[in-house]
Amino acid sequence: MRKKNARDRVLSKEELGKLLKELPQHAADIVTVAYYTGMRAGEIFNLTWDRVNMKDGCFTLTPKDTKITYRGNPVRSIKSCLTRGLERAGIEDFRFHDLRHTFVSNARKAGVDRTVIMKLTGHKTLSIFTRYNTVDQADAREAVNRLDDFLAG
Repeated sequence: MRKKNARDRVLSKEELGKLLKELPQHAADIVTVAYYTGMRAGEIFNLTWDRVNMKDGCFTLTPKDTKITYRGNPVRSIKSCLTRGLERAGIEDFRFHDLRHTFVSNARKAGVDRTVIMKLTGHKTLSIFTRYNTVDQADAREAVNRLDDFLAG
């Protein structure tokens, strides 16, 4: 049984584009990182350049990381500008943490092995992975098409 706070909201690529146009650059950068990595807000806010490996395209996260800054101050939240951006972009029922669901679902759809996704997101159990993985109508159509192709062959 799923918990009350379980969510299945995934941000589409189209919605991402609309949202990024409505956010200030610092918030757009944070949302982009979350969309493409599945990192938690706190992990992003604590990220520093010494944890970014541009050559290999990866981040190294440790509990000691210091805050990302905007105008010289640590970024602790983008909730206000995210709320305004979502409203202006016409996106409903969306929270920052839904970007984690989006990453897991997109990675799975891209064919990334679930054990690799779990390693990237830090999910230690299959039940947590399953909670973040959203199976949608497009997945159902793909499954039926694959089965049809298999049975026809």
